[in-house]
Formats: sequence, structure tokens, C-alpha cells
Amino acid sequence: GAVTAGDAITATTDGKLKKVTEFAQALGTKADLNTTYAGNMGLAYDPVTGKVVVLLRDTSSNVTAKVGTTNGTTVSWGTKQTISSGNDPVNCGFYNNVIVFVYRNSSKANLRVATVSGTTMTIGSELELTSSNAYDYSAFYNVQNARWIVGYKYSNNLKLVVGTVSGTTFTKGTETGMMSNKNWYKVIDMPSVNKICAFAVQKTS
Repeated sequence: GAVTAGDAITATTDGKLKKVTEFAQALGTKADLNTTYAGNMGLAYDPVTGKVVVLLRDTSSNVTAKVGTTNGTTVSWGTKQTISSGNDPVNCGFYNNVIVFVYRNSSKANLRVATVSGTTMTIGSELELTSSNAYDYSAFYNVQNARWIVGYKYSNNLKLVVGTVSGTTFTKGTETGMMSNKNWYKVIDMPSVNKICAFAVQKTS
């Protein structure tokens, strides 16, 4: 139906927007992920294993993560593990027991790969993506092309890197520019049509 101002909307698999008319409520019990401070967070779901991962910055300014297994509306979380001594913002992608973490550390965009057994991660070495500040991270696995896609804002431009993963090693291709001179970016996967979609926000005075 028609979409008017103030309506809740969602993106369809063919790249269109539609009005949300109903939400199915099935909420589980709240569980604490971190008992003290938790900064900017990223959350990803593995459609192959049904596991989830949450990435956050804790009180020690460390980027940490937990993997959880799901059963109905219950999540059983593993032990928190340190990904880096970096800072927020952060984000992550999760597919078939492989996690790609992207985050800012020492004013640079960095990436790490982890493999998962149960709820325990084996974390690889840090890979530098940019030489200075980057924000608005996205990370996901494109099933059709068997490639990981990472997006970030660098010098107010949207940059994409496509890569492959072997073990905990990420091999990246050449950085590609997609949009420029915007304040905020987000990249999502659209697997049913084998495309990606980029959103941008431009702040006006």
C-alpha cells in the first residue's frame, strides 16, 4: 500500500520500500551482556548455525565480543573475549562460524577474522584498512559470490573492500569508492537479487 510520512517502513528483497503493518511479538528474557559500561555495539546472526555475536567497547576501552547459541527465544552466551584495544565505532558480520570484525583502533580502520567452535572464538591477526579515521562500518558475507564485503566512511566517502577468508586470514581486494561527501553511510546485503544496497544521509544547515 501507499507509504505516508510517519509510517514504519522496511526494505524488500527487490530494493523497494513497503509499509510495516504488524509486528509479531515473541520476546525472550533479558540477559546482561556486560555488567558495566558498554559502548557502541555491533550484532550479527549466523544463518547457518543459528548463533549470534555481539561486539562492544567495555570500560577498559577494549573492543570485546561474545558468541551465543540460540534456542527459541533464549540465548546462552559464551565468555567475553578481547578483539582489540581499540575504540568504537564497531561492527561485525557472521556466517558459517566465521566472524569478520571491523572497528577503529589508533584512529585507523582495522579488521580481524575469528573462527567459532561452540561459543569460543579463535581470533586472527589485525589487518589495517585505512591509515586514518574511518566510521560507519558494515560487514557481511555475500553467499552468491562467496565473498566478504566491508564498508566504511573514509574522508567523507563510502569505501568498499571485497575479500576472501581462509582460516582467520582476510585477503582483501582493492578499495573501491561508492559514494562521496555524505555524513553517514550504511551498506546492506540483498542476497535474493545478488546485489548490495547503500544508504547515505546528508546533513543540511
